Amino acid sequence: MDTKYSIHYDETQKVVIEKYSDKVSLNDVISSWEKMIKSKSLPGEARGLVLDCGNAHLDFPASEHQKIVEYYRKNIEFFGKYKIGIVANTPHNIVIVMLVAQADNRYYLRPFTSLKAAMEWAGC
Repeated sequence: MDTKYSIHYDETQKVVIEKYSDKVSLNDVISSWEKMIKSKSLPGEARGLVLDCGNAHLDFPASEHQKIVEYYRKNIEFFGKYKIGIVANTPHNIVIVMLVAQADNRYYLRPFTSLKAAMEWAGC
């Protein structure tokens, strides 16, 4: 399988950026998070996570958003530590992100249409 995401740490904003590209399945998203959690390599001073789907298509039905919510709940000790900004600029992607954001108030997640805005919010 080719890599559909890359990870970068912005030291200035103290934000970890996970950038997705092409068609991204639900499994692609969850497996990338699994690797991130298991690696325990996120900098201790990181304040936020930005998932950039600006050049990607979340290739699963919006009704599948509940699987993301369940994954976040299962890993709340990890996701609860960060502000999570998700860049989504297609109606389909925005709907998925909004459904996930509204499903649980134990994680702090918000949709954005630009990487710059997501990074500024997640880093403060």
